[in-house]
Formats: sequence, C-alpha cells, structure tokens
Amino acid sequence: MKRKANDPRPGWDEYFMEIAQVVAKRSNCSRRQVAAVIVKDNHLLATGYNGTPRGVRNCFAGGCPRCAGKTPSGKGLDECLCVHAEQNAICQAARYGLNVAGGTIYVTLSPCLTCAKLIVNRAWCTAATTRRSWTR
Repeated sequence: MKRKANDPRPGWDEYFMEIAQVVAKRSNCSRRQVAAVIVKDNHLLATGYNGTPRGVRNCFAGGCPRCAGKTPSGKGLDECLCVHAEQNAICQAARYGLNVAGGTIYVTLSPCLTCAKLIVNRAWCTAATTRRSWTR
C-alpha cells in the first residue's frame, strides 16, 4: 500500500528497519550489534539479534572466546559462539509456529552466506538491509 504524499509517517520499510535498529541494541555481542525483524502483511512476527546462545554467558561478559580475545575481524570465525540475528529471528518464529513464507526479513547488516541460504530456503519474498533490498 502506497503512502499519500501528505502522510508524515515513515513508510513501512523505513518503519521496520528502524525497529530493527532498536532491536540491535539488545545484542550481547561485544564486537557488533546486528538485528533481524521478520514481517508479513505489515505485521511484525519475530525479532532476533546476535549474541551467545540461551544459557551461555553473554559475549560482553566473556561468554565467547573469540570476542573476548584479540582475534582480528574476519578471522577465527570457527571460535565464535554467537548466533546471528537472522538465525535467532528464524528460530523465534519457528518456536512459536509462525508461518513466515511470503514475508520480509529486515536485517541491519548484509547476511553472511549461511544466513543468506537460510533466508532463501525459508521462502521469503523479500529481504532488506540498510544498504539494499532484493527479491526472490
């Protein structure tokens, strides 16, 4: 649905991307704060942010050995315990039995290859980041 020219409210994409920016503030990763918001028919279904798995000490409290160390960016990724925002959002939707097929996932950072494959495999129509959006 298109906005009318005199409507001062943000458009839907801007609205959900701004929600994702707020969700990213919940991240417990000490290196990067990323979020994902899953939406269908302009209704927010699930959110996720990056950080250590449930029951594991938070990253900023030393829960992730990679982030607690001095490993350079892009190196030692196999040592990182943090779960990506996209993965957490998908898990949250699945946990509550939500049908996300045909929806949109808004992500504050371009997904890694693994998360991109999860997004494609989950049958979303659209995925959007702060830099670009693509349609399946």
